[in-house]
Amino acid sequence: MFPSSVTIAHKKSIDAHHTITYGTAQTVSCRYQEMVEKVTDQNGAEVLSTAWLQFPAGTSLSYDDKITLPSGETPKISQINRINNHLGVEVCVEVYLTKYEAAI
Repeated sequence: MFPSSVTIAHKKSIDAHHTITYGTAQTVSCRYQEMVEKVTDQNGAEVLSTAWLQFPAGTSLSYDDKITLPSGETPKISQINRINNHLGVEVCVEVYLTKYEAAI
């Protein structure tokens, strides 16, 4: 059902200089598609997403976590959507990634 895989390293801590320390990376199954789409990031700015990922329900992610794509790139997480069915049960987690910091 989820034919691709990426590596996720969860944020462990952040120091006074805003340097993030990550925990042990884990390989996670997902759907992965490179694409370009305008999305709104966590700060409300419009950004160009360069990739879309879909993870199984219950996948734990935060905006400070690091996702490594099959290409070795580590784009920034710009949007996380938890998708629920009509009963309110989570069915998957969608993530949009962007390589660029600049807003549109």
